[in-house]
Amino acid sequence: MDFLDLRLRVSDLVGNRSISDALSFLTLQAETVLNRRLRTMWQIQDFAPVWTNHEAPLPPDFLQLVHPDNRLWVRAGTIYRKPYYTRPSEIEYYAVLPTVTTGPDGTNWLLDQFPMAYVYATGVEAAKHLRLAEIGLATQALLDDEILAIKIEDDRARYSHRSVRVQGCNP
Repeated sequence: MDFLDLRLRVSDLVGNRSISDALSFLTLQAETVLNRRLRTMWQIQDFAPVWTNHEAPLPPDFLQLVHPDNRLWVRAGTIYRKPYYTRPSEIEYYAVLPTVTTGPDGTNWLLDQFPMAYVYATGVEAAKHLRLAEIGLATQALLDDEILAIKIEDDRARYSHRSVRVQGCNP
């Protein structure tokens, strides 16, 4: 699926093909919602900060630290570290979803793996735009279910091959 397919599916979902001129904006709004709600292993990126006086610029697609640390903090596109802290050399962070609105064949990992999340998220924004309350509520419920499915799939991918060790005395 690509952005052109997404436009057609969302137009069919809300029952209005004339909305295609606003779909780039609505898709960007949907990506903002998805960026707020998703934190998956597919978003994790590494970067090596270039420290100058215990501060370094963040990558442009930075969303959130994977492992928050009380010796590191983020403010206004810059990461700071406490003066006595000499690490880390690499930091993991969640990256913003790459936008699919760059062209008719635009795609990203979420659209490839979970296309209905994009359809429902953009459908909710289109229903708001068209003031279609019933379609918006129904599509929001479908989006919530899809996001839950993505989180379950993420948990399975992250933790399915892990073993659990019980600490303490074992009989």
